[in-house]
Amino acid sequence: DICTLVGCGVVGDSERKIITHIVASSGKIKEGVFELFDYLQSEGMDVYLATGDNPCSVYPLARRLGIVDNFVFPQVDPDGKKKIISDLKKTYEQVIMVGDDINDKGAFEEADVSFLILENEAKRKNELKTIVNYTISEPLEIKNILKRFSV
Repeated sequence: DICTLVGCGVVGDSERKIITHIVASSGKIKEGVFELFDYLQSEGMDVYLATGDNPCSVYPLARRLGIVDNFVFPQVDPDGKKKIISDLKKTYEQVIMVGDDINDKGAFEEADVSFLILENEAKRKNELKTIVNYTISEPLEIKNILKRFSV
């Protein structure tokens, strides 16, 4: 079933009671992401996903990455991301935030360690570079940095 593998929505004609269109999307998972997640999980790190994206696309992606559903927060605004980080800090000794755009600013500021991924043209990325601990171009760089510091 394609809808369990990718984000999916349907458009229907309510008068005729038929589905007229199926819309599916799936972002490409960047090289090294599976290796990074395997490493994080092997080190006993809990991985959470907070995003502004739609649940229909977020949950299938999270499952592919091995993130359990109750650690997934779809349709979160920037203030919500910051609050999630704040709440996680009450449970965990150290909270790491990884993001790629200005909507992650508050969460970057709240986190103990923060990584800005520069793969996308982030809005106001120079502003973000001044508040994060690390700027990276590839997700796998996170693994190498964490190994160096035994975070």
